[in-house]
Amino acid sequence: MRLIPVFTLALLAMPALAQDVTQDGAEPQAPRHDPAAAMRDLRNEQQQIYAKWREEVQAIQKQMKEAAEDPEGGKKPVKAFPMRPDLSPLVGKAQNYAKTFANSEDAVPFLVWIVQNGSPNKDAMRDALETILETHANSSGVAALAPMLPYLGRMISADIGDRAMDVFVASSNADVRASALLVRHGTTIDSAPLESPKYAAAKQELLEAAKEASEAVRKKVDTAINVREHYGVGVIAKDIIGTDLDGEEFKLSDYKGRVIFLDFWGDW
Repeated sequence: MRLIPVFTLALLAMPALAQDVTQDGAEPQAPRHDPAAAMRDLRNEQQQIYAKWREEVQAIQKQMKEAAEDPEGGKKPVKAFPMRPDLSPLVGKAQNYAKTFANSEDAVPFLVWIVQNGSPNKDAMRDALETILETHANSSGVAALAPMLPYLGRMISADIGDRAMDVFVASSNADVRASALLVRHGTTIDSAPLESPKYAAAKQELLEAAKEASEAVRKKVDTAINVREHYGVGVIAKDIIGTDLDGEEFKLSDYKGRVIFLDFWGDW
């Protein structure tokens, strides 16, 4: 039997290793078995883009300040700064990672990232959201998209925005369901009369959904209800007690029946 040198074996193995970390000619990616490393890679590049964006904004703000102080400054055009960094260069990388870990829970963070950061690439956002709705609606990781549900219709399209809400509410994952219901019933919890059947029904459904949810989600639900029931419009305010600039003690109840302007402030 002929022996193959170790050196030759290593050369033969290199294409297989390359296949493991690249795809369709894309830039080298983290190994298939390490989604955490892949997400770190994506986050690191995101932070670099944010850092460059902040530098650009600061430079433009400096120009604006100099123009304001210069008598002739009003005649010099100043470039408008972008309101948010452009993350579009990373969308393709996130899509490649999602494909690398496709059909597994490891793909969820990348799909969620695309929906959260893919604007203005509506096609990429739609594709990622479609995959989530079809394959990962019962994954706890997609609960992070719940706050975006009211805006997905405008950001992507009305049909997928409405469908996403329905799918999330029907999810078998308690975190996803409770988070979506908190958004769906948000207006009712915030403003419906406390004694109304509508408020009671929304509160009951929320509390029921939150029973099986994680502590973090339960806390969000409890906070929303407690804030409404203790600090909402129509609720009697707690009797604030303090001391004025003259050293005189006063209470909020001293001003009952009068128009009050409260100015809460602080410095740090």
